[in-house]
Amino acid sequence: MIKRLYPFAAALGLTALGAVAALAAAASSGDPLISLSYLQNTFLPSLTQQAEQRLDPLDETAQAAQDLLDEKAQGYLAQAGGGDSALSYSAGFSDTSCRRGDEYALPAGSGFLLRAGSAKVTHDGAVVDVTAGTSVASGGALTAGHRYLVGEDTAALFYISSEAAVAGVEGSYLLTPSTYDTMPFLDVAEGDWFHAAVTYAYGNGLFSGTAADTFSPNMNITRGMVVTVLYQLAGRPAVSDGSAFSDVAADAYYAAPVSWATANGVVAGMGDGTFAPNSNITREQLACMLYSFARNIAGLDVSLQGDLSRYTDRDSVSSYAAQALSWAVGAGVITGTDAALLSPQGTATRAQAAAMLFVMDSLS
Repeated sequence: MIKRLYPFAAALGLTALGAVAALAAAASSGDPLISLSYLQNTFLPSLTQQAEQRLDPLDETAQAAQDLLDEKAQGYLAQAGGGDSALSYSAGFSDTSCRRGDEYALPAGSGFLLRAGSAKVTHDGAVVDVTAGTSVASGGALTAGHRYLVGEDTAALFYISSEAAVAGVEGSYLLTPSTYDTMPFLDVAEGDWFHAAVTYAYGNGLFSGTAADTFSPNMNITRGMVVTVLYQLAGRPAVSDGSAFSDVAADAYYAAPVSWATANGVVAGMGDGTFAPNSNITREQLACMLYSFARNIAGLDVSLQGDLSRYTDRDSVSSYAAQALSWAVGAGVITGTDAALLSPQGTATRAQAAAMLFVMDSLS
């Protein structure tokens, strides 16, 4: 409605300018009926008054329309979540840092853009993934990098489910900020099987991110990383002796952890004078380190033994790791990669290692 007033006002202004130009031309040509005094003191003030009289009702109509739109928007927002927060408006998709639990209530016509992280939407009508050209079911997950539009007669609530996210809104919205203590990671979301484990590991200083906003849960974890995590779990005790392994440099981040772990019987190396700190750890190697830490450092009861016979790949378990794996399975620290496979020679991810530590902590 407001935009429709602009052409009318412009046309009225051009009409006035045309009239003034014509009268001024007549005056300059010596027309005795027109005088500059008449133009300034009578014609122009009268024309201005007429214009204002014509525009005033239209201004009132436009304001009434705007008030109605605002009322409708507030109603949609109340349906989407309500609250006492003030209605906000964004003219474009400006990137905003978000965290898990932030809620954006949007009325019909507003848009949401998820730049990075994870989010989901609930709604009572239609939300369109504009990027993909598809509709999104209520409760559905959003795709990072996609833009979403709230359909006609629809109220939508966009919920940030990852620990951190980057998003933008175009149009009216109502933000309810999160009350959670969150982590800075874009790739760890509420509902992920490893969410609680990563929360525990990060909150206790056992793991840091691979970048400021990235945890990399599916990245393989190395032997050097695992020893460093266990060293952190032990409270970073003082270390006086250097490493006995030829491939552990004195200035490496894992140098002190490897020295401590060796002195306390947590690790024994590869048997050839090396530790292989940068090699991906296998699941049976990880079980051995956790078993030794539980017995020698944490003082846990490690007598419980699980039954490995149900796993079809039990014969691939190395003899040195059999007891440790049996304890880890019996204590629930390690589970199979599926119902029939233990995968002792397979690698372990950062998320899996965090989950194992989380379970082991519950045993104490």
